[in-house]
Amino acid sequence: PGAVLLPDDDAVASLLVFLAGEFTGDALADVLLGATSPSGHLPVTLPLYEDDVIAPCGDGACPYDEGLLFGYRGFEGKDVRYPFGHGLSYTDFDVDIEEVRINATEVVFEISVANRGRVAAKTVVQLYLEFPAAAHKVLKDFAKPALSAGESARVTFSLSRAKAAAATPAPRSATARTRRTT
Repeated sequence: PGAVLLPDDDAVASLLVFLAGEFTGDALADVLLGATSPSGHLPVTLPLYEDDVIAPCGDGACPYDEGLLFGYRGFEGKDVRYPFGHGLSYTDFDVDIEEVRINATEVVFEISVANRGRVAAKTVVQLYLEFPAAAHKVLKDFAKPALSAGESARVTFSLSRAKAAAATPAPRSATARTRRTT
């Protein structure tokens, strides 16, 4: 196996299905026919070029010298086709950091999520932290709220002070919009 590469063309749509199961056909039909809004998000990064990823090992020993810079972290600062966590929906979501509270034992992030579209859907809210001594952000938590059209909700992430030590919310940690795909 190697990188999943997509052609650089004017494709109107692409569909990537991971870990298909018994009801995959029914689920795909519901999404393609508009009965259900897609809510999956990529569990990997899709690079622009095969040279952007670690090559599969052939014979012999495999040198892994990337340290912590593997997976989505290894693409930090690089252009990619689709980033880790990317996903589209048939609706629009507003996601905003409302409040960050720090007490003696934990750091609490309050995130507001609003479905601004006309269909019920789910989105994935991802909390990334940046550590000043590191050149990458770290995914610390995520949630997948299901919201009816026009509905809003709050997502709360709580991290122990030890897990959040010396970190700040990444600039894109909770400010994102999914694009309407209809």
